[in-house]
Amino acid sequence: MLLRNSLALLVALPLVLHSQLRTIDTLWVEQTLSTMTLDQKIGHLLMPAHRSVDATKEFITKYHVGSIWFAKAEPRKLIAELNELQQLAPYGLLVAGDFEKGIGTHVDGATDFPIAMALGASGDPELAYEAAAVTAAEARAIGVHLNFAPVVDVNSNPQNPVINIRAFGDDPALVGTMGLSVVRGYEDNGLLATLKHYPGHGNTGIDTHSDLAAIDGNKAALDRIELAPYRFILARHQPAAVMVSHLWMKAYDESPLPATFSKRMIGEVLRGEMHFQGIVCTDAMTMGAITKHYSAGDAVVRAVEAGVDLIVWPADLPAALEALRSAVESGRIPLAQIDGSIRRILSAKTRVGLQTIRTIEPAKALPLLGAGEHLKIARTIARKCVKVQRDDRGLLPLPADRRFLVVTFNNRSGAAMMSRSLESFPEEFKQLAFAVESVAMTDGMPDNEQNAVLEKARTADIVIVAAYVRIFLSSGTVGLPAHQQRFLESLVRANPKVVLVSFGNPYIGASVPAIPAFITAFDNAAVLQEAVAERLFEME
Repeated sequence: MLLRNSLALLVALPLVLHSQLRTIDTLWVEQTLSTMTLDQKIGHLLMPAHRSVDATKEFITKYHVGSIWFAKAEPRKLIAELNELQQLAPYGLLVAGDFEKGIGTHVDGATDFPIAMALGASGDPELAYEAAAVTAAEARAIGVHLNFAPVVDVNSNPQNPVINIRAFGDDPALVGTMGLSVVRGYEDNGLLATLKHYPGHGNTGIDTHSDLAAIDGNKAALDRIELAPYRFILARHQPAAVMVSHLWMKAYDESPLPATFSKRMIGEVLRGEMHFQGIVCTDAMTMGAITKHYSAGDAVVRAVEAGVDLIVWPADLPAALEALRSAVESGRIPLAQIDGSIRRILSAKTRVGLQTIRTIEPAKALPLLGAGEHLKIARTIARKCVKVQRDDRGLLPLPADRRFLVVTFNNRSGAAMMSRSLESFPEEFKQLAFAVESVAMTDGMPDNEQNAVLEKARTADIVIVAAYVRIFLSSGTVGLPAHQQRFLESLVRANPKVVLVSFGNPYIGASVPAIPAFITAFDNAAVLQEAVAERLFEME
């Protein structure tokens, strides 16, 4: 109740800047549509990535785009750029981002929440709602309207190389419940939500950034697992968008065909059976699942022909515009279908007020990012997401007066797909214990480095291992590398009192069953690293 009361005060603050989602301004939509040329309509179907102001200006003036996506940014600079671009776009720019766990992953100084699987581990949909509400407040503050989240894939394959901790879990009912809470948290607070990656990316060993992935199983099995969260959520709430992934659903299409191009998956199932009325958008069209098999122009035509409204990251913007123009002029794609897509996109713009207000005042927006109340909520949530999976030797809670060795390693250096390269746990731990030595191992773990750490482990009372095994695009795996697994086995032989903490893939504990204590934090958000350090010294 305390958390909910804190949030009630918080959510009132961003309403000074933005109202909640508005009703659709149908008059503006129809008047705008009536003035648009064919090229302007086609341009509105395309969402390129914003890399620089000059490039995006050309997207707007030459190719008539009506939406953009962006990734990492410094907020003051981003707001200035978006304000400049919004004044140039005749119908306003719908701005999108991938804020799956708060905007702090991508925007400097903003709040970074625990990732989806951490929220799922809490089992509390209210926590998911609260994290989403803060995310919405901060996203709208900097000029973002559409979030490509939540992920409602069911992670039924532990070897999945690209979903993993981005999913709420492996239980379709949990995924649906948590996903619905996140959608409501976003949209109750003015941010358009997107369900992804339809029809469900959880049961694949292939990353679609690399190549086409296939989902086996008959229709009954797909309904029970992959499609279940979509049916559950869409029966209760209509989010702004659904993102279609580059997955071949064998039960629906006999020949290899990404759902992105599947009339059955989009028209029959999503629009027909599930009655979805919002924007259907693609996953990035620069991904290997598309570019390895289709030309840029052919790909966008196939997607729109199948019922897609919005093409995210067309691989070649000029080719996309030309190909779609030709498809409409030849009659392959009816103009009425294009108009239907434009109505949905323009309608979304009116729900965030783009027909009236487009620019942001930095002085009002910037104080909201990473505000004290936001961080307080993130910390409270994080403490409920940390889970002790096993403690076979009764090592927990830790006695603070022992000699500790803290060892950190990761599967690859640098910022991962949904996390920054932050490894703050050793410093958090040192604040709570008296005698702590920490060692950060390099990716390759050469023999001399391993031997030095093993020697230190033999003289320590307890060894804490912080493993940052995270998702990297097109890596093909998110598992514990074999050389790291061997090292951990050697570490247990050197000192059997080992506590392994995963700030990433929670499945790595099964790789080294000899380790007596295993804790999952799922992610390396700063609040989770702080929460783990505190949890190690506390009783349940």
